[in-house]
Amino acid sequence: MSGSRSSKRRRRALPTLAVLLALLALGLIFRSPLEAWFRPEPHAAQPDTRAPAAGADHGPETVDHYTCSMHPSVQQPGPGKCPICGMDLTPVTKAQQAQGVVWIDEARRQLSGVRTANVTEAPLQRTLRAVGRVSYDESKLSDVTLKVPASRSR
Repeated sequence: MSGSRSSKRRRRALPTLAVLLALLALGLIFRSPLEAWFRPEPHAAQPDTRAPAAGADHGPETVDHYTCSMHPSVQQPGPGKCPICGMDLTPVTKAQQAQGVVWIDEARRQLSGVRTANVTEAPLQRTLRAVGRVSYDESKLSDVTLKVPASRSR
């Protein structure tokens, strides 16, 4: 009886052990990205040399914070690298922050394939070709019997 209990416990513990080993292996494989995620780089909080002086805080072009293009949740007070992906942080001005403007430089637009054009008012046309079957809703069918007097034969 006790032998079967211990074998059941071993069978239950085996998947748990496998999951723990898999997590440990993933942790070892992705060690450096995980460290970068939880520990930002030391030079990331340095002030921007291009930023206006402290007395000019109220202009619309004053840098509000720095963010990553790929991870907008990353917001740092100074320039540096994104702790998640390592990309350079881009400045966000106070005017952009207030208006909700998103600015992408020309090189990144080219790489991502973003195209812009002037707005024009025109009918929206799009052709969609698909394979399908047209059927009718049988619950909406009804039989109509017309009561017409019999025609007179000549």
